[in-house]
Amino acid sequence: MMLKLIQMHIKQKVKLILYKISKFPIWVNIFIIVILCLLSVHLFALIQQKNINFSYNSKSICIQQVTFFPNFINQIDDNSNFNIIKDDVFKIGNIQIFSSKTCFSAKNSPTVGDTTISVAYFGGWFAKETWKINVPQPPSLNVEVLSLPISVINPLEIPLSSGDLVFDYKITINDRTTSCPIKNTVLHCDIASLSLSQGKDYMLEVVRSFNNNDEVSLIKKDIKTIDAAVVVLTSVAQDQIIYDNPMTFTFEFNKEIVTADIILEQIGADSRTSIPMTTVFNNKLATITLQNNLGRNVSYEFTISKLESQDSSTLDAPCKLGFKTSSGPIVIDVSSSSVGMPLSQTIVLTFDQALSDNQDINNFVSAIGFPTTISKLNNQVFINYTDAPICANLNINIAPGIQSNYGIAQYNPQTFSLKTICHTVSVIGYSVQGRPILAYIFGSGSTTILFTGGIHGSEPSGSYIMYDWIYYLESNASSIPTNKKIVVVPEVNPDGLALLSRYNVNNVNIDRNFSSVNWTPNIDTGNGIIVNGGGVSAMSEPETRALAGLTMDLMPRLEISFHAQGNLVGANQYGDSVAIANLYVSSVGYRSMVGQAEAIMGYSITGEYEDWAGEQGIPAILIELPSLFGNYFSEHQYILWEIINL
Repeated sequence: MMLKLIQMHIKQKVKLILYKISKFPIWVNIFIIVILCLLSVHLFALIQQKNINFSYNSKSICIQQVTFFPNFINQIDDNSNFNIIKDDVFKIGNIQIFSSKTCFSAKNSPTVGDTTISVAYFGGWFAKETWKINVPQPPSLNVEVLSLPISVINPLEIPLSSGDLVFDYKITINDRTTSCPIKNTVLHCDIASLSLSQGKDYMLEVVRSFNNNDEVSLIKKDIKTIDAAVVVLTSVAQDQIIYDNPMTFTFEFNKEIVTADIILEQIGADSRTSIPMTTVFNNKLATITLQNNLGRNVSYEFTISKLESQDSSTLDAPCKLGFKTSSGPIVIDVSSSSVGMPLSQTIVLTFDQALSDNQDINNFVSAIGFPTTISKLNNQVFINYTDAPICANLNINIAPGIQSNYGIAQYNPQTFSLKTICHTVSVIGYSVQGRPILAYIFGSGSTTILFTGGIHGSEPSGSYIMYDWIYYLESNASSIPTNKKIVVVPEVNPDGLALLSRYNVNNVNIDRNFSSVNWTPNIDTGNGIIVNGGGVSAMSEPETRALAGLTMDLMPRLEISFHAQGNLVGANQYGDSVAIANLYVSSVGYRSMVGQAEAIMGYSITGEYEDWAGEQGIPAILIELPSLFGNYFSEHQYILWEIINL
């Protein structure tokens, strides 16, 4: 009975609704019917599970599907890796009536396999819609490109098996990382930002991530960068001086060159000026053509930068090459010293470049002082003379306008002042072994000063100072007083000096062989008595006789001998020798041993040259230099010059 009452109630309600609907305008009824039909179809479709194939080549996957009132639909399984978005929504005011698209996008890193995702109105059970998303394997890398050397300046391109708009990619090399945007199906990695070196081995890692999370290392591989481009041959060398007028320069590289910036600059004290030129690349060769001639006696520098070769290598660093243009011909060497020239010789002037054959060399090179003849060959000028006067000046002049064989003129005059030898050399005798004993004679005055060294062969410092004294006298010969004659014997004992022996080859101490009143054949030394160390007789040795003969011929106003070692000054106490010795002591700071030589040396001294000279009426002093092998001329130069002016 109750069931019948309920059925009757429902029928009355339906009739009432139908009656009210019948009163609506016909277009409203049609709209309601359409909506109900669509809703029925929609509700039927919702209960069907649908399959979606996910693609990495798109940010989202969309299908055409009508959904009514999409803003009331909520995702049920929020833990899914995907979001469902209703797109292309039709609105009336702010009310979403329906959408025509359903789109799926990854919110987390997609997991390979099937993923189920559901939505329903208000997140409940009504009109629940379920989707099964099939996620394929992500795109794979084609790493064959990494087997070849890679460029350090161009992007590293790594192909993918398909496009990928889901994941991000980057590479890491030596703890330095750079991103790899995808263009089509290729990773383009900014390798230049990693500042890698060329021709080096590295470890490369490719990393994939989703929204900077969930990083996955795809590959770790040893790679090698392309060897650098190198300049292997240039038409001008570093620091070269260019004597001709080149209009082209060439640079050859080890690889074919695509492009490069090559500039040439003139280098000033504090400025650089670019030189106009054109550059042509042909395979491995770069040819530079100048628009104008280079300046002369000017510094220039090439700079090569931003080079890229055919294999995408570059220079390790900008290449710089500096050179200089010459002026006109310049003398770079004179074969003769400026003083002490032989009285007959050929002086050779060597220029820095060959001289022109189209000029008379005598119009540009002259020699004034005594007769000469002048000739030329290639880059040398020959000035020949014979029997020149002693101590004569010769001035060689190079006039402006002298040209090289490239026609480049030198407009700065050049002058060289030379002087012939200002001394004569006399052989005063010979050693036991036949070596000549030489005396160097300066000036021709009536007052003679005699200097000796090397009487003991183990004391070469005495000879060194005498040779320096000879050179100094030669350089200052014009200042020697006209009333003086200076005689220097640098090697009294040449055999002993050759053997570094105190004695001559007869084992005689020459400085104990002079016929002074105290001469004895056996001599005292710091090591005891040497039998016949003073000679078998006084003046028995040829070296002794040579020096004694010279001394007697000269009868010098003063004799000075040099020995070593001890920083001492002695005198034979004849004439003004003591005063001169004291003057010497005050000049060089040595200690005086006048009157106490034997006490200071520790042994008796017999047959000494200075004692013998005193007995001949000749004042003499003796200098003991600080060491056997030192050179002490600079310390003695002043007092030696003072002595010859006494």
